[in-house]
Amino acid sequence: YIIGTPIGNLSDITLRSLKLLSCVDLIICEDTRVSKKLTTKYGISTQLRPFHKFNSKRVIPSILKKLQSGFSVALISDSGTPIISDPGSDLIKACSENKIKIFSIPGPSAPTASIVLSNFSSTAYSFRGFFPRQKKNILKEINLMKSNDSPTIFFESPNRILKTLKLIVHYHNNSKITFIRELTKRNEEIINSTILE
Repeated sequence: YIIGTPIGNLSDITLRSLKLLSCVDLIICEDTRVSKKLTTKYGISTQLRPFHKFNSKRVIPSILKKLQSGFSVALISDSGTPIISDPGSDLIKACSENKIKIFSIPGPSAPTASIVLSNFSSTAYSFRGFFPRQKKNILKEINLMKSNDSPTIFFESPNRILKTLKLIVHYHNNSKITFIRELTKRNEEIINSTILE
C-alpha cells in the first residue's frame, strides 16, 4: 500500500489510511522518528522500518520476500504522497516485475494544496520536484519554464531559495511567484509577489 500522510497537520490523515496503517504487518518509512509522531498520535503499534534513498537498494530484496510470503506492507514518506520527490519508485518497479499487487491510497499532496493557494488561475500546472543543483540541469529547467505558459511548482530549501531566485532572474526574467511555507501548519505563510520584490 502506498499511503499518503499529512504534509504538516497530523489531522489531515484519511480514515482509510489510519485503518490500513493499523492492519498491515509492516510500515516502511523515510524516518522512523518522524513517522512515530503520526503512529503514536493515532495509537498505531505496527512496526516501523526505515526505507530511504540510502538503504532502498539494499532492503528491497527483503521487503519483496516478506510480500511474497503474504506480509502486507505500507510505504509512507515523511509527509505527503510517497514516491513524489521521495524514494520508492524502485520498490514499486520491483513489485510490478514480481507480480505483487500495489494499491495507492490517496492522501495529502503539497503541489495540489499549493496551486490552489497561489495567484495563478490555470487549468494546468507543472510540478518539477526539487529545484536542481547542477548548472546543466538548472538551465534545462529554466528552458522548460520559458517554453511553458502554465505555472511551475518546485520544492526548495529555505537555505537555497535566494540563490535559486537569482538564477531564475539571471537566466529567465523577473516573474510572478508564490511562496508557500509551513503548509497546513500553524505558521503557514503564503506570499504572492514577483521574484525581484
